[in-house]
Amino acid sequence: MKKKILTLLILTLAFTLSAKADFEFSDEFDSTGDSYFDPSYEHPGVYQHRSSNKTSEPTVPPLKVLRLNIQNKIHDNAAKKMELAPVQSESSIYTSDSETSDYASKELKDDFEEMVPDGFEADEQSMEESGKKKLFASKKHKSEDIDDTKEDIILDCDNVDYDTPNYLIKATGNVCVNFVNQNTKVKSDSLTFDRINNTIKAEGNVRIIKSGRVVTGDYIFVDLNEENALIENPLTRSESVEIRSKKGYVYGDKIIQENGSMEIVDDYPLYFRSGRRGPRMTRMLTPHDDTLTEDLENGLIKMRADSIKIKQKGDLEVIAIKKANISKGGHTLLKIPAVKLYTNKNHDYAETNLWEIGYYRGLGLYTGPGWVFEMPKGSVLKAVPFVNYYEGFGIGALGRFQSGTNETTVAYGSAAKRFFVSGQQALDDNLYLNYAVNSYMDEWFLGRRRPKYGASLVYRKSYSSNGFLIPNRTSSFSHRIEAGYFHDLDFDSHFEKIKSGGNMGTSRFRYMAEVRQSLFDYSNPEKLTAFSVNMFAQLSAALYGTGDTQVIGKIGPRVSWQYKRWMQDVGYSFNAYEDNTPMARYDAFRYGTQYIYLREYFRICKWLTVSWFTNINTTNDTRNGRRIQENTFYISVGPEDVKFHLGYDFERQLMRAAVEVMMDAKGTNVEYNTFELKQDKKAKKENKPAERKVDNNLAPTQPKVLQRAVVENVRVTDDVL
Repeated sequence: MKKKILTLLILTLAFTLSAKADFEFSDEFDSTGDSYFDPSYEHPGVYQHRSSNKTSEPTVPPLKVLRLNIQNKIHDNAAKKMELAPVQSESSIYTSDSETSDYASKELKDDFEEMVPDGFEADEQSMEESGKKKLFASKKHKSEDIDDTKEDIILDCDNVDYDTPNYLIKATGNVCVNFVNQNTKVKSDSLTFDRINNTIKAEGNVRIIKSGRVVTGDYIFVDLNEENALIENPLTRSESVEIRSKKGYVYGDKIIQENGSMEIVDDYPLYFRSGRRGPRMTRMLTPHDDTLTEDLENGLIKMRADSIKIKQKGDLEVIAIKKANISKGGHTLLKIPAVKLYTNKNHDYAETNLWEIGYYRGLGLYTGPGWVFEMPKGSVLKAVPFVNYYEGFGIGALGRFQSGTNETTVAYGSAAKRFFVSGQQALDDNLYLNYAVNSYMDEWFLGRRRPKYGASLVYRKSYSSNGFLIPNRTSSFSHRIEAGYFHDLDFDSHFEKIKSGGNMGTSRFRYMAEVRQSLFDYSNPEKLTAFSVNMFAQLSAALYGTGDTQVIGKIGPRVSWQYKRWMQDVGYSFNAYEDNTPMARYDAFRYGTQYIYLREYFRICKWLTVSWFTNINTTNDTRNGRRIQENTFYISVGPEDVKFHLGYDFERQLMRAAVEVMMDAKGTNVEYNTFELKQDKKAKKENKPAERKVDNNLAPTQPKVLQRAVVENVRVTDDVL
C-alpha cells in the first residue's frame, strides 16, 4: 500500500509536468511502427500497460475464475473419496498431563477470572510451554448474530505480577500479546493491564506485528473499551518502504499518523508509459547523474503533502492528496491543490479526477474537467464533458470505465460528429476480447487498424529460450489466434486511393506467428556505446466469411546501435503476400514487397532529446502509391528518466503525445502532516480461487487440535492460596 502511494505520487508528477492534466493523446495509427521492433510479450491486457513494478497479483479474469472453480471442485470431490482415515476422538484432544493440584488450579483460575476485563471470559484449559507464563482470555461478542465466536487474546511473558488491590496485571520479559482473530501481536519489554480502565500499556522495544508488517515505537497505549491505540514515534518497515511519524492513532476502522514521512529505502525500479507508441527512451544509455533518480537519492527533490487519506471500500481504494508540493533546492517545481487517485485492491489500474486534455483520430483535440464515480467490484467510471476541435469547434463527452479486467472508452464530439468506442476485456491468462467503433484495434506486427466497427476474440502467447539455436542468445516464438466480425471504413483520407468493396462487413479468422533470434549483443554503459543484430520472421494467414483469403510473410534483419548521444534502429523487411481482403481500407497490406524502417534519436542535452521515425518503401508498390508510409518527428522534454514526448505525424497531419517514467524510486521521500487509512469493516473478502497442484496421493484431512493455555509460577502481591 505504501509503495502504491509513492508510485502514484511519482506518476502524478509525470502527468502534470506540462498542464496539471491527464493526457489521453491517441498514439494509435495504422503502421507497423514500434510493433515491428517490440520484443515478444504476452497479450497487451488491460492490467499490463501500467507500472511494471507490481507487488500484488492482478485480478483474475472471469473465465479463469470459472475454470479454476471447476478444477478445484473436481479436486475436492476426489479428496473426499480418499478420506478414509479415522477421526481423532474429542476426549483425546482435551487430555492433559499437568500435575498441578486441583486446589491450586482452582484458586489460580478464580484469581485470573477476577482480573480479566469486562466482556471477557477466562479459559479453563491449561498447558505448560517452556516454563513461561501464558494467560489466555476470550472476548465475548455481544451480537446475537454471532454464535460460538470469540475474540481470543493471549498474553505470553517470562514473569507476571498480580496487583490485586489495584486490579493490575504487570508482565515483564519477552512480553507478547496475541490478538488471535485480528492476526496481530504486540511485543515489548514490559506491559501493564489496567483492569478498572480496561487498558493496556506497553513500553520498551515496542513492536506491533500484523500480517507480516512490523511497526516499532517507544510506547503504545491500547484502550479496549474504545478499541483504539496511541503509539509514540512509530516506525514501520514494509519491504523497501519506511514510514516514520511522531504519533500514531489506531481505531477500530482507521489508522491516523501525524507529522511523518514515507521513504523508499531500497531499489524499486519503476517503468510506466501512457501509450504503446512513440520514443522508448529506456533503450538509450544515459549518464546516471543526469537523472531524477540521482536527485531523489541525494535528497535534492522534496515532496510534501498536507494530508494523505486512503479509503479502502470493498475492492476499491481511493487516495486523496491535498496541498501537495514538489520542490528542488528550495524552489517549488509543482503545486497540486488536491487530487484523488482511484485504484482497485490489486492495483490493476489508476484513475484520477484531474482535468483532462487529449487527442483521438476521428474525435480531434479535446479538453475538459473529469469526475470519477465509484462502481461495483472495485471499478470506476470517469466522465469528461469537453470542448473539442476537429476542422471546427464543438462539444461532447467522454466516459472511461476501468476495472481489474476491463478498460473501455466511449466518446462523442459534435465537431467531428462521430461516435467513438475502444475497449478490451481480459477473459483468461492469454485470452481477451477486443472491440472498437471508429477506433483502432491491435493487429500486432501488421500495425493498428481502424474499422467502422468490429470485435474479435484473441488468444496470444509467447515463449522464449536462451541458447536454443545459438549459445547465450535468446530465441523467441509468439503466436496469435483470433476470430471476429468487422465492417470496413466508408472513407480514409490517408488511403483514399485504396479501392474497397463498399459497405462491406464480414467475419475473419486469422492465425499469426513470429520467430525472433538474437545474433549479436554488445553494451558498454560507461562509454554510452551499444550494438546489436537480430533476425525475425513473421506469418499471417486469414480466412474471411466471404471465402476470400489473405496470406502475408515477412522476414528481415534489424540492427540497433548507439554512440554517445546518437542512437539508431535500422530494419529491412522482405515481404511476400497474396492479399484478397474484401475490406481493403481496414486491413489491406499497405507496405509493398520491400521497405526500410528507421528510428533516429539524438540527445541534445539532459532535458531535450529529438527523434524521427520513418518507413520507406524501396520497390514503389504500395497500395496508396506513396514511398514514405510513416514520417513522425518527436521532441522529448524532461530529465533522462521522466520524459514527456510530443510529436507530429506529417503523413496523417496528427499530433502525438506520451508520458514515459523509467526511474528507480529509491530515495523518494514524501512528508505529510496527516496520514489516514480507513477500511470499511463491512467489506467482504474476495473468495479468490487458487490454482492447486493436484496430488495423486491424496491424504485424509486431519482435524485441527484445540490448543490449551497454562497459568503457572504466578506471583501475586496478596496471598490468594
